[in-house]
Amino acid sequence: MINRNSGRTVLSISRAARGAWVLAATAWAFAATLLVGCGQGGPGGSGSPAGNGDPAKGIKGAAPPTAELTSAEKVLEAMAAAYRQAKSYRDNAVVRFVLDMGDRKDDRTEKFAVRFERPNKLHVEAYAATIAVDGRTYRAKRDDVPDQYIEKDAPPALSWPFVFADQYLAQVVRQGFGGDPPQLTLLLEEDALKAILGDADKPSLAEPGEIEGRPCYRVKVQRPEGTSVFWIDKQSYLLRRFEYPIDELYQMVSRQEPVKSVSMAADFLKAEFDAAIPAEQWAFQPPAGAQARRFLLPPDPAQLLNRPAPAFEFVDLKGNKVAPQTLAGKIAVLEFWGVRCGPCRQVLPLLEKVHQGYVGSNVVILAVNVDPPAGAEAGAAGVSDDEAADFFRKLNLTMPILRDPSQQMQRLFLTDGIPCKVIIDSRGIVQEVEVGPNPDLATDLPAKLEKLRAGEDIFREHLQRYEKQLKQYERMIDLVAQGMPLNQAVDEVREVPRATVANRSEPKRLRLKPLWKNTDVKDPGNVLVLFGRGGAASLAVIESAKGVAELSLDGRLIERHRLLPDDSEEVITALRISSDRNGRRWLAAFAPTHQRAHLVDDQWKLAWSFPADALENRHSGIADVQLVDLDGDGAPEMYVGYFGVVGVHAVSLDGRRTAVQRQIANVTRLAVGGFDPQIGGVLYCTNSGGPLVVLDAKLERVGEVAVGELGFVQIASADLTGNPQPQFCGLIVPQLGKTAAIGFDAAGQELWQYLLPEGVHERPVEQIVAGRLAGNTGQWILPGCDGSIHILSPKGELIDRFNYGQLLTGLAVVEHQGRPVLVVATGEGIEAWAVE
Repeated sequence: MINRNSGRTVLSISRAARGAWVLAATAWAFAATLLVGCGQGGPGGSGSPAGNGDPAKGIKGAAPPTAELTSAEKVLEAMAAAYRQAKSYRDNAVVRFVLDMGDRKDDRTEKFAVRFERPNKLHVEAYAATIAVDGRTYRAKRDDVPDQYIEKDAPPALSWPFVFADQYLAQVVRQGFGGDPPQLTLLLEEDALKAILGDADKPSLAEPGEIEGRPCYRVKVQRPEGTSVFWIDKQSYLLRRFEYPIDELYQMVSRQEPVKSVSMAADFLKAEFDAAIPAEQWAFQPPAGAQARRFLLPPDPAQLLNRPAPAFEFVDLKGNKVAPQTLAGKIAVLEFWGVRCGPCRQVLPLLEKVHQGYVGSNVVILAVNVDPPAGAEAGAAGVSDDEAADFFRKLNLTMPILRDPSQQMQRLFLTDGIPCKVIIDSRGIVQEVEVGPNPDLATDLPAKLEKLRAGEDIFREHLQRYEKQLKQYERMIDLVAQGMPLNQAVDEVREVPRATVANRSEPKRLRLKPLWKNTDVKDPGNVLVLFGRGGAASLAVIESAKGVAELSLDGRLIERHRLLPDDSEEVITALRISSDRNGRRWLAAFAPTHQRAHLVDDQWKLAWSFPADALENRHSGIADVQLVDLDGDGAPEMYVGYFGVVGVHAVSLDGRRTAVQRQIANVTRLAVGGFDPQIGGVLYCTNSGGPLVVLDAKLERVGEVAVGELGFVQIASADLTGNPQPQFCGLIVPQLGKTAAIGFDAAGQELWQYLLPEGVHERPVEQIVAGRLAGNTGQWILPGCDGSIHILSPKGELIDRFNYGQLLTGLAVVEHQGRPVLVVATGEGIEAWAVE
């Protein structure tokens, strides 16, 4: 499935974590406008920080200091203490972003205002969000969701988790260009100072300054993305201004075109402690006609089920309008598609088969093209009617084509993912909405249509599943409000279906000839091909999660290499391989969620473990590792991605940390991209922020790539076709327990999608493997959680699928004696099969 922005490399301002107050992640639309076209909103336009209002008068709640503070740490401690001790607080804060590119300027100012009174009164206006707590009731709304608002009992004392437990509400704040209001962090966080400093360098005092005549300390905090500056009132320790770090943003934007200046700052106008706040300032005005709910309902196409179809109006290629009333009495299938949508090319021929079976009946199948008409939208890749028709002719499709000239799909059908199929019955009621490709559409859809023709409904199962998900979502919000971390809350409420091992079956196209089976390796895991100077030399099989068993290509056990002690808490479930300029082999061994990655030399000696002190000073866990020479100096580095806010670290072969990138959180997977003559090799990083982040050898951000509307849980790259740029394959989870593989290119264009069996893997197995089993190109080999093996071409075409009859613990492909060999590890041993 892809969304309408797919295939576009976008730029965004990012942050490592809320508490660290580095630049906040922006919405994709805002990020794209930085280079597409700039507005002139907001005051001034000079590129200076936001204008300063009147200084606070009659400041209360903080005695004048007895002496000038001379340490940055002491100033920050005093500020944190002042907010922690304050009985009340209020401001008229704004946050302002200015990007000056000479011939045009982006100048934006947003609300950032907070009022607070302990223990449980609060009023926040930030971006398009409003939160009001009057001591009895918590209410909140998003300006872009006018039909609902949150209303629930207020707790005895407010906390950050409770205020932002609703993730759909929190999203509109966290995607604002300044992120969360920092004054709210100071008021609500138990350890605000830790949130301020995070993992930054030691803060330092700069020359003092003044804001509207009020003397201020200026505290500099240095981070990889630049320097932030806190303007702290010398008398009250109020935060008067916060300047965001913009060094990295400046570099990113200036790579695209010349930039004169970039600035971003929050000004806390009329800020004061311990003022009496009138009761009416805690008031909340619900949107007219809106429904009160315990949580905001995120848009979902399932909300259309068993309801009259939205009032859409499409046109055919002759200009005739098609609307719900023109389809009255007919069963209609609307298939939304785009000419640049790879999965649509897979689905439309299947839909054509169904269409041919219902020509002349009361069933109409309509292909709705969602591309903007040619010339209709500045900056958009418009498509003419002739281009849409030519696309159909090339695929031998005869279904009627409709156009969506006013771009109604996302607004009316609550999704922008394509392909998307909507079934409307003869009464005009929406019976099904299916987003993403269905490889079984040619058989599934006729069965559903026949039920509708017989007067039956088909929406109930989907609607019940959605209602169950809503209950889980509400439970998750309650757990987060109680202080449980979001990831833990998600794990607590979800019910992941367990896979059932499928009965063994044979490949349909490929012929497998057994070569050998090895049962000497105890509890075998993932398999890696070890290459020597003359080519493939042996196989490395993870054994009992503590070491590696080395096998010859004829299945003989060469040697066992114990890498970790039996009594160690550490385990190994994954391996990476590389070599240096002298051809010397190096291995990286690690296990996701564990604390350290290990470098092993070509003599199977443990060179070092990174981070060395991680067992004493624990972090959120390592997620993935790559061992690769991105800078081309002949020596690979180990690149380590972390869960949480640790980011990505680069480590040299001698164990030195050479670079750190902490701006991206939850880097669950790393994939090596192609080589760029200007910047060298790059890494593609999955993360919790949405688009893939692209880093160079020094871990500097060189771009972002948006692929579809769902984040990846896995990505891999491989040279399958011999082209200079690698191919990419990723895994997404469109629905709990379901996994889909997606092929995409370096620019983010989604090329194909393939649905894998339902369930999750019970053993840690590499879920994307590349190798050549058939033909002249390589393939993607995907292990299913039910013991199935799926072999896909670079274009996503299914070459073969068969069931191994056992849970898979490892897969590898190697060439031996001129033939491709598939190596399969299970709990019973390792087997090799010649592919003929």
